Amino acid sequence: MKCERRGGNNDEAAADNNRGLAAWWHRLQCEDCRRGHAADRLIERAAAQMRSEPPPADSLARTLAAVGCSAAPLSAENRGAARAALGRALGLVGVGIFVTTLAQPDRIGGSLFGAPQYPAATAQGIAGFWALVGLFWYLKPLAALVLENVPELVSRRRLCLAASALGAALIWLFPTLSIPTTGTVSVVLGIGLNAMLALASTILGGYLVEQAQRIGASGRLGALHQAAAHFAGLAAPLLGLAAGRAVGPAAAAVLLAAFGIMAAYLMPESSAAPRLSPPELGAGGQTGIAEQMRILGGARDLWQVALLLLLVIGSSSFETLLVTQQIKHGFSFAQRLHLTWVAEAATVISIIAYTILCRKVRLRSLLPAGILANAGGTLLYLAYAGPIDFTGAAFIEVVNGLGAALIVVTLFDLAVRAVPRQCPYLGYAILTSVSNAARAFSEVTTTSLSFGFATVVLLSAICSVFALLVVTRLPSALTNRREGEPLPGAAQWVRG
Repeated sequence: MKCERRGGNNDEAAADNNRGLAAWWHRLQCEDCRRGHAADRLIERAAAQMRSEPPPADSLARTLAAVGCSAAPLSAENRGAARAALGRALGLVGVGIFVTTLAQPDRIGGSLFGAPQYPAATAQGIAGFWALVGLFWYLKPLAALVLENVPELVSRRRLCLAASALGAALIWLFPTLSIPTTGTVSVVLGIGLNAMLALASTILGGYLVEQAQRIGASGRLGALHQAAAHFAGLAAPLLGLAAGRAVGPAAAAVLLAAFGIMAAYLMPESSAAPRLSPPELGAGGQTGIAEQMRILGGARDLWQVALLLLLVIGSSSFETLLVTQQIKHGFSFAQRLHLTWVAEAATVISIIAYTILCRKVRLRSLLPAGILANAGGTLLYLAYAGPIDFTGAAFIEVVNGLGAALIVVTLFDLAVRAVPRQCPYLGYAILTSVSNAARAFSEVTTTSLSFGFATVVLLSAICSVFALLVVTRLPSALTNRREGEPLPGAAQWVRG
C-alpha cells in the first residue's frame, strides 16, 4: 500500500494505526487504507472459519482440482469414511423425510382435520385452513437462526431432532383420547403438530446440506429427499383410509417415536461442515445473527434459486381447483385417489432416473429441460375444459408427474449447492420456506380470484417458462458440473 499509516516494519505500530476513531476517519479519506482494512477483515474471517472445524478429508484433492492439478485418488480409509457418511445420511434423511411427511395433518389426518370439521366449507376456505395450519412451515428460518446461534443446541442436534419427533408423537396421541375435536381444537392441534415436524425438517435439512456439500452428493441426497416425500404421498392415503380416525393417530405416533429413537442413535453430535461458530466471530463487534445476515445478503446465488422456486413451484400449485374440476367431471373419491397414486408413482420414477442423470448431465442442461417439461405437463390440464374420462386424466397425471418431478429435484439439487457453507440450516430453511409459502399462497390465490381453471393453467405455464430467464443468470460454478465433480475454488466463497 502507498499510505504511510500502513507501511513500516513495526507490526504493532501499524496495528495501532488501524484502530480508533482517528483510523476510522482516515479510512474515510484514504482508498488504500479502505482496501487494506477490507482485506484484513476477510483474512480474519477466513482464518476464524478454518479454525472452527477440521478440514474435510478430501480438501487437498479439491484444492488441486480447483487449480487444475492432478489429484491423487483418495485412500481406502477416506473412501470408506465417505461411503459410511453417505450411507448414514441416506438412511437418516430418507427415513426422517418419509416419517415427517407422512405424519403431517393433511396427509394422514383427513378424518381429523379440514373438511370433516367444516362440511360446508368452500374451496377458498379449505385452502385458507391448510395455509393457516401450515404456519410453522413458513417460519423455519426462525428455528434455523436459533439452532445456528445457540452453540448448545446445534452441538446437541440429535437430542433436538429426537425431542421434536417425540413431541409430534405425543400430539398425535391426543386425538386417540375420548375428547371431541371441534374446529378450533383441530386448528390448534394441527399448528402444534406442524411446529414439531417443521423443527425436525429444519434439522434434517441442515444435516443434508452439510453432508451433500462435504461429500459432493447434492443430486443423490436431494433425489432421496424428494423420493421419500413422494413415497409418503403414496402411503398416506392408503394408511389414512385403512387406519381411519381410531388407529391413524396411533400409527403416526409409533412411526414418529421409532424415528426419534433412530435419530438419537444415527445423528452425529457435531457438525461436519465449517460454519460460523460463536457470535464473537463477526468482525467489528457484529453478532452471529448479523454476520449471517451479511453472508446471506451477499449470497446472490441463493436468492436466484429462491426466485426459481417461486416461479416454478409456486405457480404450479392449484391442487384445490384441480380437485374441484375432477368432481365436476364426475370422478369419485376412489378415482381421485387413484389419480393421486398414479401421479406420485410417476414422480418417483422420474426421481430415480435423476439419480442417474445427475452423474452424467450437467445442471446447465437439466434445468431448461425440466422447466419446459413442467410447463408442457401443466398445459395438459387444459383438457379439463372439455369432456375427459379417467384414462385421459391418468395420462395427464403420468406426463405431468414425470415433468414436474424432473424440475423439482433439479431445483433441490441446485438449492443444496447454492446454500452458503457457513449457514446450512438457515440457507436451507429459507429456500424450503419460500417453496412452502409459495405453494400455500398459490392455493389461496387461485381459489380466491375469479379466474377460470383454464386461465389459471395458462398463467402457471407462462410463469414457469419465465424461470428460463433466471437460469441464464446462474453462475457456471453451480450449473456447469455433474454430480461428484469437485466444486471450483471460487464456489467455496460467498460474495461479501
